[in-house]
Amino acid sequence: MHKKGFKGDRILNHQFFVGKKKIKGWLKEKAPKILKKAKNQGLKVNSSSINNFDFLNKIAVWNKSRGYDENLDQTQVIQQVSLFPDWYFEISLYQQERLVGSALAVKLTEDSIYYYKSAIDPDAKIKHGGDILVTQLFKLAAELKVNFIDLGSSDRVTSANHKLIFFKSRFSNDQYNKVTWSKD
Repeated sequence: MHKKGFKGDRILNHQFFVGKKKIKGWLKEKAPKILKKAKNQGLKVNSSSINNFDFLNKIAVWNKSRGYDENLDQTQVIQQVSLFPDWYFEISLYQQERLVGSALAVKLTEDSIYYYKSAIDPDAKIKHGGDILVTQLFKLAAELKVNFIDLGSSDRVTSANHKLIFFKSRFSNDQYNKVTWSKD
């Protein structure tokens, strides 16, 4: 593309975990240690189909309070869930009865699940909340028998979120850079 006069404007990094057997292997090897940390903090995690959309508001508020861009079109998500209710999942993290972390996962195809949005309550005094949510995502992926987990991109509107890229790299075994090209 460069030789044809195009200029690379933007690189978007996507991270994946690929392989049904590898997902199960990851769960067997890594999940017990992470879930033990959850139990020691009095945390419980589960995944379910979406019954109400309040968790999306919490994700937006928690992410904004941390200074992250919030670009979730809740109206569009609600419409999509009503059309494809079996493809959308809420992952919830509780401390006692209080919701302290949440994620939205989408089964994009028969063979994949996408970790779309997540957040941890910044007022919650918990450790490894993101690890616990992702562990539940892996458990959901195994239950759905998908071949790969798309952990998504880690970009903000104006720049890469390097902390998020590093976090996701701990749970990925593959990545892809999508380059956006332009020509004057």
